[in-house]
Order: sequence, then C-alpha cells, then structure tokens
Amino acid sequence: MQVATQYLGHLPYMPIEEMGDPRDRVDHPILRQLYGAWESRRGQRIAPARSDIDPIEFRTAVGWVNLIDVSQGAGRFVMRVLGGRTEQMFDLGPDFRTPEDFDDPEFRVAAVGYIDWSVVHRKPLRMFRDMLTAKQRYRFEGLVLPLSDDNQSVNMVLAAGIPPLGG
Repeated sequence: MQVATQYLGHLPYMPIEEMGDPRDRVDHPILRQLYGAWESRRGQRIAPARSDIDPIEFRTAVGWVNLIDVSQGAGRFVMRVLGGRTEQMFDLGPDFRTPEDFDDPEFRVAAVGYIDWSVVHRKPLRMFRDMLTAKQRYRFEGLVLPLSDDNQSVNMVLAAGIPPLGG
C-alpha cells in the first residue's frame, strides 16, 4: 500500500499551512474541477444540497473525494464515502468512519479543524499543507466544500486532499 510519505519522494520538508477561499486559488486541476462543479450547483445558496451533487461532473476527482456527514454541529463527523485514492494515500483501513478512527492524533486535529471551520463558517475552504507528525509526513492541497439541505446549516461536506502538482 502506498502511503503519504511515498508520494513525496525526497522532497525537502517545508512546514507550510495555507488556508483560504477557493475562489482565490486552487492549483490542482482535479480540485479545480471539483470546486467548479460545487460552485455551479450552489447558485445563490450558501451551499448545494447533497441531492444537487452529481459525481459525473467531477469524475476525475471521485477517487479523492470523501463525503462526510456532519451530525450535531461542528466536531461530530461520520464518513459516508471514503475515496479509494484517499484511503490509499493516508493508509486508512476499510473500517475508517470517524475522526477517532484515524491513528495519527496530530493529523486528526488538523483535519477536524478544517472541517469544523467549513461547518461553522458555512463556506468552502482551500488548504495547502506540508505537515510532519510523529507518524509520517503529509503534503497535500485540499478542499472542504459544505453541503446544506436547508440553506441554513451544513449537514455534510465534500472533502478532498491530493498531492500537489510537482510534489
């Protein structure tokens, strides 16, 4: 199984954490396609509903996309769909369902923080991260895209993290 550190080759470690609005910058073309599909379905709402999302519109991203249920507000997540490429990159087992199932506590805090931010602010988030934990190194560009069935609260998110172009 190929884990995140194997995607990096011999790239030097640079502690980077960028966060921002995807409208300002999305580098990876697969993530741009995903964001474009989300944005086109959103219209004037805070976020599209799950029923508005058609994976055909972002088929090249499907292996990287995770669909996460948000229950009882921020910080409470259950993985509905885990993309196969994500599972492979982060060495996640088939029983991975909640943040507590992720065995790297430092990375878990960062990932939950990104999802929390999107849920609380009801906005999409783009991040770029080069992170070294006691377990391994993670370098990825990612998106967290809120979904809302009632145009008031976020009840799901689409999230994707992918190794950046050029490493």
